[in-house]
Formats: sequence, structure tokens, C-alpha cells
Amino acid sequence: LYDRVIMRNHKYSSADVTDQAMQRNYEALMALRPKAVRGYGSSLYILARFIENRELPLCPIKVVLTTGEVLMPEYRRKLEQVFQAPVYDEYGASDGGILSHECPQREGLHIAEDLCIIEITDKQGNPLPVGTTGLVCTTDLNNYVFPFLRYHVGDMAYIKQTSCSYL
Repeated sequence: LYDRVIMRNHKYSSADVTDQAMQRNYEALMALRPKAVRGYGSSLYILARFIENRELPLCPIKVVLTTGEVLMPEYRRKLEQVFQAPVYDEYGASDGGILSHECPQREGLHIAEDLCIIEITDKQGNPLPVGTTGLVCTTDLNNYVFPFLRYHVGDMAYIKQTSCSYL
């Protein structure tokens, strides 16, 4: 109830990318008139191409948020073109929430340090130096019931050595 009514967070299958599903998603989008659209970059890309190919009108969208996979440059371009809104990528774990996100500079992702600790480690769990690619290891600072401490997500990444010019 909270998710759907108060937050107006409506979830749709990202696996069903048939024309019929895209039509339903488009109709839901137009009925809800959201300020933000969030989903997997590839699924939103398919929806954007569906809208573009049929020359369908769109309600104003303020921002598109992508998550769950690497955001391909061509997906970002198409999403910004069709939705006429900036696209910001997020990185998270379904059991740990959003861990990092892009800012308007788009020079990398900012770690949500008030929500988590992110370490980059080797296979044995030893921290690696900044700038070295390794395994993403997270500690969720928001889960008081069943906290994940030094949880290896299964992804590989590195922490940049340079600071964002936005800050």
C-alpha cells in the first residue's frame, strides 16, 4: 500500500518486452504521469524505442533513473532523446538498497556513505588500494533487523582516485 499509493511506485515486469507489454507500460505511464521513471536501462530502452517507433506522445518526465545493469551509452542517448529528461544511473543491491548514484556531472558514481560502506577487495576479502579493480564488498548501515556485514555482491568495480568536479 505504501509503495503503490503514497510513493506512487508502480512496478512492471522487465522480462516481458513484447509489444503488448510495452503498450500496457506506455498506457500506465500516461495514466500515472510520473515525474520520474526508474528501471533497468535495457528495458527502458526497449520502451523508449517502442514509443519512438510509434511516434506516441509523452507526458513530461523530469528524470530517468537506471539501475540493475551497466548503462550502455546508446541506451542513455535514446532515453534522454525520447523522454526529454536527464538520465542518472544508480548502483545497488536488491538486499542492500541503492549504494551509489550519478550526479549531474556524470563522472562516476557517488557512494551513499550515510547508507553503506563499500570496499573493493580481493577474493579473500582483503581491501585493495583505491583505483584497483576487485570485488564489491558492502556493509548496509540501514538494515537493523538483518544487517549484511562485508557482503560480497558478486560484482567487480574500482573506486576512482579523483574527486568529482561537482563537489
